[in-house]
Amino acid sequence: THTHTQLSPRLQDDVRRYTAVRFGQLPPHIFATAEATFDNIQNNEGNQSVIISGESGSGKTETTKLILQYLTAVTNNPAWIEQQILEANTVLEAFGNAKTLR
Repeated sequence: THTHTQLSPRLQDDVRRYTAVRFGQLPPHIFATAEATFDNIQNNEGNQSVIISGESGSGKTETTKLILQYLTAVTNNPAWIEQQILEANTVLEAFGNAKTLR
């Protein structure tokens, strides 16, 4: 496991706590979802999607960043994950700049 330098000590502890733990064995946390995603990528060798939805200002962007930081921290190939993040950034920005209609 790699420790990503951008993670705070608290988040580093959370990464260690949720790494290689089956979904539902620990209290709900975004890292539980991220770990389940990572596990499915490794074991099923397929693409994964995580849908993050909510009202404007509910923390969707921060949640996305936490998932990406988790994946970067637990992978054996952080450079590949970082490249995937860079490639996905345009899409994330497009959604982030979308107007919320009510």
